[in-house]
Amino acid sequence: MTTRAYDQVQDTYAISDGLFLKALGWLNRNAGSYLDNNDMFKACVAQLRDQHDISDHTAERIAGRAVAEFESRTIPFYIDIDQSTSSLLALRDGRSGAIHFVGLKRLIEITGLPAARPKTFSTAG
Repeated sequence: MTTRAYDQVQDTYAISDGLFLKALGWLNRNAGSYLDNNDMFKACVAQLRDQHDISDHTAERIAGRAVAEFESRTIPFYIDIDQSTSSLLALRDGRSGAIHFVGLKRLIEITGLPAARPKTFSTAG
């Protein structure tokens, strides 16, 4: 990667982080006005899109990150990235340090996502 390309990537990260902090500040000031997180998320997306020259996709990504951060402030658990794998999520209790594991199959069940059916192959015509 050239120095110029690297600088452009770093600028993009800095802009995204700045917008994330603005979104988080907006949530801190306005979250009490919304009854559910979905409405709060949509309003945050609209605020980002209206105040800054960014796409819907970018606004949704930043607002999603900000809402998740905002919600997590009251939860004593955090995801332990070092202990997690692609099929196992490690949740660490910030109070006791205990680790709780959630497998991918259980995580899919909890979220209500449709489980992918395994492909079947047949030699029958």
